[in-house]
Amino acid sequence: MSEWNKNNSAHRITWITLYILRQHRSLFPGAGSLLMPDLVFFNKTSDADLRRSLAEMIALQVHSVFISQFGVGLEDGKTEDQAVSEMVTILVDELKSIHDLSEVNDVSYKFFNEEDEPIL
Repeated sequence: MSEWNKNNSAHRITWITLYILRQHRSLFPGAGSLLMPDLVFFNKTSDADLRRSLAEMIALQVHSVFISQFGVGLEDGKTEDQAVSEMVTILVDELKSIHDLSEVNDVSYKFFNEEDEPIL
């Protein structure tokens, strides 16, 4: 996994999208380490089905913001259902972070300026 970095478009846009959706209020430097239970939608007392439903709602909103507000497209061969499903898998996992979510998003979405970002 790459280091949490403001110059990585996937990291930056995932962070700001969750901020726009009012899921957190953290500044970028510390946001990568926020765990899913730190996000507003995550309710530890909810059962797994309700938590998954809420995660699906957030993932669909993230997808929508990526496409409509940031002009981010899906990677070749990825479908919306696949991208959303991969986000949901992270969103329901108490041990996953915003950094983990941004890494999954980087695999599903073609963020702008990716060709200019270093591979390592």
